[in-house]
Amino acid sequence: MDASKLTYKILGQKLLSWYDSKVLVDWALTLMQNGFDSDNLQILAGLDNSDTEEREHYFWRSVKDLNINIDKKEIDLIDFYVDNLVDEVLEGNVPPKFALRQMCEVARKTDYSPKYMDFYMLDDEIDSIEYDGHAIFTNGLTKNNADEYILNEFKLFKKVLNGNYSDYYDKAICNDCKQIMTPKLVTKYQFKNPFSFQAYVCEYCKSQNIDTFSSQTGKEKIINRLTET
Repeated sequence: MDASKLTYKILGQKLLSWYDSKVLVDWALTLMQNGFDSDNLQILAGLDNSDTEEREHYFWRSVKDLNINIDKKEIDLIDFYVDNLVDEVLEGNVPPKFALRQMCEVARKTDYSPKYMDFYMLDDEIDSIEYDGHAIFTNGLTKNNADEYILNEFKLFKKVLNGNYSDYYDKAICNDCKQIMTPKLVTKYQFKNPFSFQAYVCEYCKSQNIDTFSSQTGKEKIINRLTET
C-alpha cells in the first residue's frame, strides 16, 4: 500500500465541486488496515458521524504524522484521482453514470482539456437521450445501452493513457484510403436545398467517409491501426 498515492487521490477528489468528507474516514481505515498507525489516524477512522471540519482537522494531522509529501500541482492530483476512478469503474466498484459525472467535473476543472472532452460530449449525448429520446451525434446510443457506452469510453481512455495517444485527439481515420490524418473542413455543393454545406473530409483523398478520434469507433480503429504498425 502506497500511502502517498492514496492521499493524492483524495486530494484530487477534493479539488472537484462534489466532495464528501466521508472519504477521509475511509482513507484512514484503509491505511490502518494496511499497517499504518498514529493517534490522529485512529481518531479520524472513528469519525463516521462527524462533520467535515473535524474530519479535515484530523486528516491533515494524520498526513503530517505519516510524513506524506503533499507538495503536488493541482493537475497531478487530478491525474491521480482520475487514474484511480478509471480502475474503479472498470472493476465494477463505481457506477458508470456516477463516474461519467466525475469525469465531466474533471473536464471543467482542467479548462476543458481535450484529454477529457470525450466524456463531456458523451454526457451531453446521454442528456439528449433523456430529454429528446435520441442522441445527436452518437449512432446506436440508447437509454438501454448508456452504461455500456460509458464503460467502453473508460476502456478506450485507459488504452489512450497506456499507449500515449494524446497526439491523436484531433485526428481521424479514413475508411477509404485508410490513412490517419487531420480532417479538413470544406464546403460541399449539391443540386438540392441546402445547395452548399460544410463537412469534414479526409486530408488525402477528400472522402467524407471518416471516423474521428473523438468517436468510440474512430478511437478503436486508430488505436488498432497504430498497434498493428
